[in-house]
Amino acid sequence: MEILRTAKKDLEIMRTMWNEALHFQKEGGNPVWPEFPEELIVKEIESDLNYKLTAGGKILCYFSIAFSDPAIWGGMEKGDALYLHRGVTASEFRGLGLTRFIFEWARIKAKLINRKYIRIDTWGSNKELINYYIRAGFRHIGYKDMDEAAGLPAHYRNLRLAIFETDVEGKDERM
Repeated sequence: MEILRTAKKDLEIMRTMWNEALHFQKEGGNPVWPEFPEELIVKEIESDLNYKLTAGGKILCYFSIAFSDPAIWGGMEKGDALYLHRGVTASEFRGLGLTRFIFEWARIKAKLINRKYIRIDTWGSNKELINYYIRAGFRHIGYKDMDEAAGLPAHYRNLRLAIFETDVEGKDERM
């Protein structure tokens, strides 16, 4: 398995995976992402911020990164974290724990660019994913109530997020 940058030629498969994730979200009774945000994803691809976990030429997961996230993290945003967003796993590979490869890749990437933390967020009502992130070594920092925050996709507006971080070195310097 390897993690590579996505390319525009991957968009069709990414859209299919996104739509399968929407169906999974609906079945689970969780909030649902909007339709595939192609313009946003193309911008991330062009900016080298969108990646895929592959095996045998097949995309197993894809995700995006950011180097800052002040709209969600507010005063905690100090240029010391790598942020993971919009992680999608192909339905046939869901439940295999593939995100652990993404988390380890993110840890190495963050260390290479001198970041202390990896941060991630999810809907505050998604107890299953909240517990998964905690089991994966992320600290639940708390909740962030979003307002009509400018610069974020519409599905973030008026939403309660659970926010998490983990130390790149694998220890919590704040304890």
